[in-house]
Amino acid sequence: MARIHGVKVKKDVILKNSSSNISHSIKKIKENERKYTIILVSFFFLLFCFIGYFTLRVNSDVVLDYYQLNNLDSSIKTTGGIVTLTSNHIMSDQEGLQSDTVPLTIENHLDCSLHYRIVFVEDDYMIDKCGCRGHLFDISSIHYSLDGVHVKSLNSDSRIVLEDTLEQSSLKNFQIHVWIDENVSSSESHYHGHFKVETF
Repeated sequence: MARIHGVKVKKDVILKNSSSNISHSIKKIKENERKYTIILVSFFFLLFCFIGYFTLRVNSDVVLDYYQLNNLDSSIKTTGGIVTLTSNHIMSDQEGLQSDTVPLTIENHLDCSLHYRIVFVEDDYMIDKCGCRGHLFDISSIHYSLDGVHVKSLNSDSRIVLEDTLEQSSLKNFQIHVWIDENVSSSESHYHGHFKVETF
């Protein structure tokens, strides 16, 4: 037995009480540990769910915006339309209507109709590569025909060749006659261009 402040206390009682207090403390710590673990796991789970949802939402919006912004640019596919004119293409309109054609194919890949225009533009890449910018035929000297019957000419104010509508999931093929007016005398000049298709 031990004496504490004049009171006799058995050692086993002290040990029992101490063990009981330690066990109780450990139990409380474990209960709190489980509680805090559950809280932390729940917090991180919610955090990951929020981050995942936000990332998915942003990526979906980016893909959607990309599609909406670029859809019209990729909806029409064009093939051909490249034009190179030299002194060999100086001829009368009658000869021009019988000349070789420039093929141009336009395809609409959307499930709706599209308004488009064909514009004749300079081929800057070829002109710069050729180094012939100072030796180009005047745009007004270029004649063309879409149907092999009607003759038209270009001018610097408007290079629009055609405006039309292309139905959904369809294509149009053009065989365009292009030549230089017979009254042009500059045999040293030539021209690089192409028929560009735009939607509007």
